[in-house]
Amino acid sequence: MLDLPDLSGGSERFLGDRTFEALTGCGPEGRLWTSPLRGPAGFLRASRRSLRIAATPAGGTLWTA
Repeated sequence: MLDLPDLSGGSERFLGDRTFEALTGCGPEGRLWTSPLRGPAGFLRASRRSLRIAATPAGGTLWTA
C-alpha cells in the first residue's frame, strides 16, 4: 500500500501551473487506462491530500468495458 500523498508546498504550485494531466487508473481485470486532460493553468488545484481537476475528457467516458 502507498503512503498518503503530500501535495503541499512545491507540488501544489507546480500542479497549479500545468495545462495538461494524464489521468491513469486500473479497471476490472487489472487493465490499465489513461485519459489525457487539458485546460488553462489552474485547472489542477492541489491541497495537502487531494487533487481537484476542473476538466472532463473529450468525447466520452474515462473507461469502458
